[in-house]
Amino acid sequence: MNPMLQSVNDTNVITSMFKSFKRHLLYLFAIIFFTLLTISSTQAQTQFWSDTFEDTGAPSAGTTRTPSLDQAWGPTPYAYYFMRTDGTNLALQAPFPELWDTFTTYQNFQGSKFWAGEDTDRVRTGSNVSTDKIQQIEWTGINISGKTGLSFKGLFAANLNHGWQNITFGAAYDFLRVEYSIDGGPWTRVGSFVGDAAVGNAGSICEDTDDDKIGDGLLKLSKTFQEFTWPITGTGTTMSLRFVVSADGGATQEFAIDNFRLFETATPAAVITGNPPNRTICAAGSTTFAMTANNATGYQWQVNTGGGFVDITNGGVYSNATTSTLTITGATGTMNGYTYRCRAISAGGNANTNAATLTVSAITVAGTSKTDI
Repeated sequence: MNPMLQSVNDTNVITSMFKSFKRHLLYLFAIIFFTLLTISSTQAQTQFWSDTFEDTGAPSAGTTRTPSLDQAWGPTPYAYYFMRTDGTNLALQAPFPELWDTFTTYQNFQGSKFWAGEDTDRVRTGSNVSTDKIQQIEWTGINISGKTGLSFKGLFAANLNHGWQNITFGAAYDFLRVEYSIDGGPWTRVGSFVGDAAVGNAGSICEDTDDDKIGDGLLKLSKTFQEFTWPITGTGTTMSLRFVVSADGGATQEFAIDNFRLFETATPAAVITGNPPNRTICAAGSTTFAMTANNATGYQWQVNTGGGFVDITNGGVYSNATTSTLTITGATGTMNGYTYRCRAISAGGNANTNAATLTVSAITVAGTSKTDI
């Protein structure tokens, strides 16, 4: 071979290897970045609902999962399906090793079952049926009463680089979409995935961050499940959630979902920042016990007369028993040695102050009594 030609070939190989390495490095960086972002954004949240698609315990108690279809058509392994599966009965496309899609089966799903689909308009009959192009799963009866700062997390996968069409293809474009409705209100997008190609019929599918029906996210979906987190705006009593999909490519457009979860902002526990001091007064005198706390939404003063702490109700010598300052008016000698504490109330956890002691002198002060001697 001509040495100069060999040199050119070697240069081309090196250039190709460098471009491949650069692409893979950027992809790895994107995965690390979004993983760290997800961890940092969910540290203060508490999960309250899930559907793992397992045989038992899914979805969460009190809610119902209703799919538009739960079936496949044809012999196994299936090429047309919309159903819950363990993945062993699916005919998946060949991988794209040049794009790091080296697997022939779905990877990284939670548990043993997930929901998967392919060529959704053929699932019912094996033939193209335009009315079956869009399929969905709806969850109803999700209790969100008293919950704030809601967010959604889910695992998503799809075959890589198999002609996912965005809105430039027209109204029949492909998408994966998660939506919610609160108290019977309108459906609102949580997040979605659409083809990323500049022209409508050649792309991979990735997150549509601005809802323009063109995928623009950094991470392309592949056969390895990836987790995505999206905020949910609004509060109410009951939520419905649904997954809507349009994927009618002939034996090409494969997708899967798993481990859908809902979170609320964790309510911080009450923290005592100031304990009530001991008090000494004369019989028939008056005084107050005061405390301070962070994150408290309510207060309850308690008294221990010798048999343990019990809640105080307003009346008699007591007032303001459910505020941060308890008032005692006209203390009697029998109250000498009583101890008082306040419970700071929070949905995230209650906290009690230290006990403070009331000392009542046997001396009775006539007229206006002096307090807090």
